[in-house]
Amino acid sequence: MNQFDYSLRIVPESISLLNILAGGSRYAEVYSDQALRKWGLKTGERKGKLLAELDRLLEEARRVFGSDMEELHYYFCCERQADRELDPMDPLPLHGVSLANLLLLTSPFEDSDRKESLKEMQKYLAELGEEEYNKAFLDRLQGFESDNNDDPVPEHPTFTDVYDGILSMNEPDATKLKLQTLYLHRAEHIEAMMPYLERAAALLEKYRKKLEAYGRETVSYLEKALGGRSFLQYIMSLYSTEAREEYDLDCTVQISYLHVMSLFAGWEPKEKSARGGIGVMFGEDFNVEALVLRSGTLTGEQSEILLKLLADKSKFEILSSTVSKAAYGAELASRLGLSTATISHHTSALLQYNLLSIEKVDNRIYYSCNQETVKKLLRYLEETLLGE
Repeated sequence: MNQFDYSLRIVPESISLLNILAGGSRYAEVYSDQALRKWGLKTGERKGKLLAELDRLLEEARRVFGSDMEELHYYFCCERQADRELDPMDPLPLHGVSLANLLLLTSPFEDSDRKESLKEMQKYLAELGEEEYNKAFLDRLQGFESDNNDDPVPEHPTFTDVYDGILSMNEPDATKLKLQTLYLHRAEHIEAMMPYLERAAALLEKYRKKLEAYGRETVSYLEKALGGRSFLQYIMSLYSTEAREEYDLDCTVQISYLHVMSLFAGWEPKEKSARGGIGVMFGEDFNVEALVLRSGTLTGEQSEILLKLLADKSKFEILSSTVSKAAYGAELASRLGLSTATISHHTSALLQYNLLSIEKVDNRIYYSCNQETVKKLLRYLEETLLGE
């Protein structure tokens, strides 16, 4: 049914370590303070020890990379990362979508056998065909920082399509120029990044035993929480009352050690299998339901998050298009003129904050606007701005 993988995956975790290091944040400050302040959650003993361990890892990384921070910032830090408040419920905590992530075609829970080691990743990228690389690059480009690049990815993308995609980003000209340069000379820049990734990997190996001990605890907690259900079925039950037997699929679940509050589930109906990911922070003293199933009146900061999501044109159009009738991903893509990858990116964020509900019908996932969450937001606005 469920296969749990708590092994520390060197490639994505090394990239994530450098993402976080380049951003200059501390785990204990970010996750403890914001979890308490935003979600009313208490810091348990296990969670506190885990965060302290991760802070020690970051402190050692700062010493190891002390003279290389300028280069790390160039490749691994989001352009506006330092100016953005870190959100513990972000699908990519600590804003790990850097220029390096784009260039290396990576994501925290990517299901791929080609990235077991840094050498395998480098070999794969070197052998990847131009068109295939362009397509993967453009898919990731649409999720880069601002969510505003919604042009469909061409079926056979060329060099020109990539440049057009970069130019259409809602980013500063300096960022666009930088990304164009990285893309054009990607072999050279990937080669330049490898020594940093190798040093990050070596550092993570020193912490592997301790981190994987926490991973085993997360697996133990999760096995109890699932109660014999598929991980996919469990996650669907948290977001929808329609989590039925169709979600009862074999599922491979990965533990993330640096994206500590991530929660992910994806599936291919034709293959009748699913994959998922969960951050290592989840455990007996910090459970999934405490975050996902928060009910009652929204806080000011929760309302602010929802308003930011609604301010995004594409996300708002997805919600308004599914008020009276549910729609599946390809249908929304056709209706709104977006790629299915972009629709998936937006729906994931909307699902995470309970603005969408889902239902599976005949191997299709249908999305509909969750009006209960919208009503909660309206009540908060009425109470705050109208005094009602």
